[in-house]
Amino acid sequence: MNRFKLTLCVYVLSVPLPALAQERPAEDATAQQTDEAVVSQLENEVKKNVKQFEQLLLKRAADLSHPNHLVAVELLGQQKQQFEELNLVIEHVFENVAADDPGSLTKRSQAISLIPLSTIDKSKKVRFVLDTIQSYSVENVHSPAGQRQSKKILSQYPEETFSQILERLKQPNANRAMAELLQVVSMGVPLTQLNQATAPLIVLAGSDDTETAESAMYVTSRLQSEIDQRVRQKRIALSKPVLPQGMDEKYLKYSQRIIGRYDKNNDNALTPSEWESMLMSPAAADANRDGRITVEEYALWMQSKQPK
Repeated sequence: MNRFKLTLCVYVLSVPLPALAQERPAEDATAQQTDEAVVSQLENEVKKNVKQFEQLLLKRAADLSHPNHLVAVELLGQQKQQFEELNLVIEHVFENVAADDPGSLTKRSQAISLIPLSTIDKSKKVRFVLDTIQSYSVENVHSPAGQRQSKKILSQYPEETFSQILERLKQPNANRAMAELLQVVSMGVPLTQLNQATAPLIVLAGSDDTETAESAMYVTSRLQSEIDQRVRQKRIALSKPVLPQGMDEKYLKYSQRIIGRYDKNNDNALTPSEWESMLMSPAAADANRDGRITVEEYALWMQSKQPK
């Protein structure tokens, strides 16, 4: 038995190790090639299935009468993409279905749900939504979710929306829906442009229609408050001193406190009669020798006195 074990050990030790080592990489390489081929095939099949499912969703979404229309729209929306295939469906509804046709509101509401998924230009997107709201009023644009969708579309293009609303407010048939929508986009509109809406709103506020006038009055009041607040914010921003090159802001703030303490006539500067009560004369801070020390001059002087 011991002799057998010895013989076996001698045999195993006599097998060339390099030969064993060469066989395994070859097997591994073959297995890897097989795995890569399987994965590549799976990737191609997945892409094919994804494309096929996408085409099905587009078909269902474009069919406004299909019971699964909204499901398809929801699933397409999760892809965060836009599809040119939906453009014709949307344009057909808004350009060919009259507002007084039976079922037109439902069709337009469904078409609005497709707008974020389309590649239609922003001008048309805004026009289609505003046309629907102006025809049926914002409360009647399908469900609360549909109202949010409409406002979301408009808020994505604030300047384009504001421009189109402003033009509609100037028309004789302007209604309160247009006035109320100004509040959806007002924050995204430049101040000078926003102020242009005040005049047509005041005209609408004088309407003989009680509801329209009431709504326009509230909107005008809120808009004027917003404009006033933004003007004041701009005024405050303009009044803040611009830091001269190389000035440390902490010295500017210190200078503002010191000058504010001794500035008797509130002109934001110190004259000799004002600084004479200071423990240390700041006369050297008067860089241009005009007899007045400004906040900036005092800050630069204090900063220059600090060790480098």
